[in-house]
Amino acid sequence: MAKRKGGLLALIAGLAVGATALFLSKKENRAKVVKTAKRAASVAKKEGKKVAVTAKKVVAKGKAAAKKVSKKVAKKK
Repeated sequence: MAKRKGGLLALIAGLAVGATALFLSKKENRAKVVKTAKRAASVAKKEGKKVAVTAKKVVAKGKAAAKKVSKKVAKKK
């Protein structure tokens, strides 16, 4: 007989899929999931923009600091 491997993991995955299917079987729950997903996507988009702006600011500060240091080094020579 073949040995069974991963039985516990398969059981847990099956339970999760079954619970999800049961939850999404009702129309009102599907609507709630869609609403929550849209809200999460909107928040993620806003946060992504904030990260991009912050990254640009950090790069600009780094460039300014590099120029400042290079000017000091050039003056010392």
